[in-house]
Amino acid sequence: MLKPAQLYKEKLQEENIKAWYKPENIFWNGCCGDSQINIQENNYDCHQFASVDKDDNVIGCIAYNVDWAAMSADGFGIISFKKGSIEFARDLYKAVCDLFEAYHMNRVSWCAYTDNPAIRGYRNFIKKHGGRECGYYRQIAKLQDGQLHDSVGFEILAEEFMRQKVQEMEGKQSADYARDHACDFCKGNAFHTCTSFSCAEPRVRKEK
Repeated sequence: MLKPAQLYKEKLQEENIKAWYKPENIFWNGCCGDSQINIQENNYDCHQFASVDKDDNVIGCIAYNVDWAAMSADGFGIISFKKGSIEFARDLYKAVCDLFEAYHMNRVSWCAYTDNPAIRGYRNFIKKHGGRECGYYRQIAKLQDGQLHDSVGFEILAEEFMRQKVQEMEGKQSADYARDHACDFCKGNAFHTCTSFSCAEPRVRKEK
């Protein structure tokens, strides 16, 4: 569940410091060291959230910058304190979707290091929601492992996001219709396999 970071300042800082020397977290700050999270006292141009589980334990932090003039969000900072958490993944998904659906942003963009394991999820997200990889930056930053790392830029426009959402809804409606009107041959299948949706013995007619 997403909660304002301002309500969980102490716990966020504690979990963040615990993560400082874990090799898997070198992508969080994107530089040669770590620092405490700069939690703002307002949300004018920056939204910051704590991801919490059902027991109100802090499991991650999600933040981004907002440009209200351009209706754009970028500068994402994302860290999970509980690796592999489905709850955190859902919160991250909601945070990005809310930018389009709740705050009506026109553009959302972020960058990720190419060897960050999370990049697979980012690529799946833009593939599903109509975004694209918009830049590749070679040897752009030196991280705590002493190595130079490449980075990839991602972006999604509101029109792309909404178009994919409409197509997804239409596809679900078609699948539901096909399932509800299935004949004996294809009853129970996700998609109708007859020559048309108006098969000789649709389920709804037979059940009457």
